[in-house]
Amino acid sequence: MSQTWSTASSGSWDSSMNYPMLTSSQPSYIGSPVPMVHNPYLVETPESSSCGSEQEVASGRKVVVQFKFGRTGRYEFSKPQKLHSYVVVEGDRGMDLGMVAGFVDENSDVKFGKGLRKATDKEATHWTEAVSAEEADARRIVQEMIRKHKVPMRVVHAEFQFDMRKLTFHFTAKDLHPNFKQVLKDCYSIWKCRIWFARYSKIPQDMENRKTLMLATE
Repeated sequence: MSQTWSTASSGSWDSSMNYPMLTSSQPSYIGSPVPMVHNPYLVETPESSSCGSEQEVASGRKVVVQFKFGRTGRYEFSKPQKLHSYVVVEGDRGMDLGMVAGFVDENSDVKFGKGLRKATDKEATHWTEAVSAEEADARRIVQEMIRKHKVPMRVVHAEFQFDMRKLTFHFTAKDLHPNFKQVLKDCYSIWKCRIWFARYSKIPQDMENRKTLMLATE
């Protein structure tokens, strides 16, 4: 698991562990999810593959939710949710939005996050369009900050939690612990939310995913 550095809304420094990342054999989102009709970036999870095909299992209360850039989580809802539907879940001190990628056995006793409800069409559109645009701007701005402060690192992705209370920058760097404290301070002065920097190591997989997306849309 990768170590992350963050600044909370109070401006205090924190060091914690990043959320579990996908294995190299699992694909991740590149930017916004591609249309649900054909989404090559939905993760083939052990839970979803063991439950049968999409025709056999159309909905369930215990689900695997796929977020952007390969982040996944298991959530339990009070009502069944359909495969590939957009859902709202409890996030990090707030709410997040993702897509149902598979199902978990109803008798499973693994730890689940709290699923809140199905997302509205307006929320889904906002996530795939407006939030994605904000993420692209955030990546561009933070990369300019990094150049300004001459920090030897590169931001690959920027990811907002759906409620915009948390912003995660996925970065690569040769140094084990690049010193970007000044960049963090500058980030907080702009976005006024919890800022996280998480080391990212899925570049080869991203390149393969882009090729897959190009083939899928031809």
